[in-house]
Order: sequence, then C-alpha cells, then structure tokens
Amino acid sequence: MLHLTHALKFESLIDSALARYLIRRALLAPATIGHSLFWSLKSEMSMQEGLAVRNRFGIIISQYLKCCGKAHRVSLGHSLWLMEKLRTIAKSPIFISKKKTKDKNELLQHELRLLNGLIPTTGVRLPLNTKHNKNENNATSTTSPGRKKKKTMNLEEELLLSSSVSNDNSIMVTSIIIEKCKIMSSKKAPLWLVFNTIDSQNTIGSTTVLFKEGDDLRQDQLTIAVLRVVERCWKEAGLNLEMLPYGCCSTGDCRGMIEAVPNSITLARMIAEHAGGSKIKKAITAFSDKSVSKLNICSLNLFGNPCVP
Repeated sequence: MLHLTHALKFESLIDSALARYLIRRALLAPATIGHSLFWSLKSEMSMQEGLAVRNRFGIIISQYLKCCGKAHRVSLGHSLWLMEKLRTIAKSPIFISKKKTKDKNELLQHELRLLNGLIPTTGVRLPLNTKHNKNENNATSTTSPGRKKKKTMNLEEELLLSSSVSNDNSIMVTSIIIEKCKIMSSKKAPLWLVFNTIDSQNTIGSTTVLFKEGDDLRQDQLTIAVLRVVERCWKEAGLNLEMLPYGCCSTGDCRGMIEAVPNSITLARMIAEHAGGSKIKKAITAFSDKSVSKLNICSLNLFGNPCVP
C-alpha cells in the first residue's frame, strides 16, 4: 500500500484512475485494505512534503470517510486518539532525559495507567495489524471447533495488504498491561507496550508493539513489504526459509509502530553474548568472518543448505 499511495503524488489530477481504484478497493474491504489505505495516506500527509500533497491526500481521505460507514469511521477515530495519546507520552522530555531507567519506567507506567482508564470498553484497533497471542486460560471463543479454509490471495491483493502481518484484522486492544510496559534503552527511547486484546471470535489474548518517535518507518515498511512478496515466491517454489517478517506501520512524521517478535533476540546480541570485552569489541565480533561462518553451520542444521552471506 505504501508504494501505491506514494505514486499518488505524481498523478496530474487529484481525481485520477489510481485514486478511484484505491478508494473503490478500500470501500469493498474497509477492515483490511481500507484500514491500510487510511494510515498510509495519514502518514504521508504528516510528512514535510508541501501543502499540495497534504491537500491531495486530505481530499482522498475525506472522500473515503464519507462512504466507509459510521462504525468504521468511529474505529479510525479511536485509533487516531490512541496514537495521539501515545505520541504525547513518547515526546515527553522526561523520557529522553538522563534519569535512571527505573525512574523513567515508573513515570511511563503512571502515564499509561491514566490512559488505561480512558480506553473505550469496545476496544481500540491499532494501526498495525499485529499477531494475536491467544491466552489459553481465558479463551472464550464462541465459534465451533474445526479449521477454516485459508483464503488465498493473488499478487495484487498481496501487494495491497503487504503492510499487514496477519489476515485477522479485527483484533481490538481492550487495555494496557502496565507492569510489562517499559522504555527501551536505545537512542530514540521507544516505548515497549503490551496490550490485552480480543479478536472477532471473542478470544482473549495479548500483543506487544514498539511505539517509536523520531524515526521514519516508511523505509522499514517498504523493505518488509518486499520481503513478504519474495517469501511468497520462495514458498511457491517449494523453498521455506522459515522467515517471520514483523509488522511495521508509519503513522506520521517520523513516528509509528513496530511489531515485537516474541521469543527472539537480535543477531548481534545472539553472537555478542559469546564475546568478551568492551561494547566496541562485541560489536566487531558480532559480524566478523568467524561469526558469520558459525551462522552458516547453524543454517546447515536448520535448512540442510548453508545460507550465503
């Protein structure tokens, strides 16, 4: 969706064939394509690219919102409200100061506790389509058991939905799990947020995301979208590389959400844990020729063929 909304900037007219096509497809599937289109346009409107672009995308959004239905408009309004609240918290100078991490986390949890009491009882949908980690102890699914037939998508639909991680786009955030939220130690101090969720089948679960303020996530979003298409081509060719592209969604000027992949660590951390010395030495060790050769041995055990560095 990101590349299609970007192409709208170069159309000679606002009422172009591409704009009509995107609105028409969004109205046919507001919960999937419509949701993705809205946040792609909203993100581009917030960028510093001139008044003409903001006016053009504003007109397209207004035309879509007029026809998408009241329930969907309310859902998008709740999402915008939640994103603005999180943005206010993330931009607080307290969280980018030199205070101790423990003090920052206590202040964050205090702010999130106040926000928790304002979340609508019906839930709020996140811009990012995250995976729904089911809570087996609290599962209240009302559907009958049995596996549903997975709907296959053609390449066109794959490209339109390439900013999504899961095809289940009806996951709603009901509350924040305060004690599990924290401020990450990286330079931009992203917020690590854990939400209680419920899906369209009334199954209770949770999801974890990173809310970042200060990074342009459109580059990450486009890269991951391409990786998903490439992964599909590999699988159609009978090659399963066990890839798990995480979700990423830009919601404005240098801000957005990233899906946190559970039970995983970064490549640098995985290798550097076996290296001693300073942080600089660990960083060098993580991507040395010797470390890469170890990764090839690991890939041989997993896939049967070594990965090409």
